[in-house]
Amino acid sequence: VGPALAGLLIGWVGEGGCFALNTASFVSVLAALFLIREVRQAPAQSSGSPWEEIGKGVAYVMGHEPIRVVLFLLTVFSLVGLPIYVLLPVFAEDILHSGARGLGILSSFSGLGATVGALALARRAGSKGLGAVIVQGIALFGVFLAFLAYSERFWLSCALMWLLGWSAIQVLAGVNTLLQELSSDHYRGRVMGFYAMIFIGLAPIGS
Repeated sequence: VGPALAGLLIGWVGEGGCFALNTASFVSVLAALFLIREVRQAPAQSSGSPWEEIGKGVAYVMGHEPIRVVLFLLTVFSLVGLPIYVLLPVFAEDILHSGARGLGILSSFSGLGATVGALALARRAGSKGLGAVIVQGIALFGVFLAFLAYSERFWLSCALMWLLGWSAIQVLAGVNTLLQELSSDHYRGRVMGFYAMIFIGLAPIGS
């Protein structure tokens, strides 16, 4: 919902206003964290150094093929897929000639597509078949991205952004869920650290 709302508002309140609203939206998250009074299970104490623990995490990831494959798919997606969102202002301004408001509308369609995709994933009863969903999401994202590259019509581009948002959340939320299902309790934090490093760290390089 957030990206869609920001896309609608950016033409009226500007980027600064959207950042301010985004900041305010974290108040509810912080409030929820402050309400937590006890932790059910304390984390196990480690006897090794942080570097040793990181090394064990790397060995765990490399030694488990399903986790390794899922992280590889995320690597490809972050490097060559997600940069579209950095390039979107160029599409809006130079190709579609729609300016800041057009960029906002394009972002809104992507956000709405992601919302629908997230709700579709939430309806699943379990993680069975999630690997196929991730592969399908990456393939469809590539197809929709190729069509967007040739689109010079604004509303066609909006429809494609909706489809891109839908397929992107299928990949990202699917990978997030599947990694947590595949990881043992002891290594889950480190595996999700790899997820964050690849998702957040590689997208700028691709951009």
